[in-house]
Amino acid sequence: MVDWFRYGKGELRKQAIESEAVELARKRFEDREARLLRIKQERAQKMARRKQVLKNKTAQQERIQASIQRAENRNRSNLEVQGNGERDDT
Repeated sequence: MVDWFRYGKGELRKQAIESEAVELARKRFEDREARLLRIKQERAQKMARRKQVLKNKTAQQERIQASIQRAENRNRSNLEVQGNGERDDT
């Protein structure tokens, strides 16, 4: 009978160790999944910020080009006015 109780206590000990191992594995898995999800979200946010910056740079370049074009047009029109106002002595 003592042997039977020893055997039973040993089995209980094994089950406790196994359940602790299972719980530890579950915790590691959940932590890993949470970490991977966080990294994925951070990467998505980083890509969105990069796309926004690129879009802003493109829009800024377009505004700069439009401004340069307006200045060139203004200079051309000023030159035309000055050219028409000059006397022709021929």
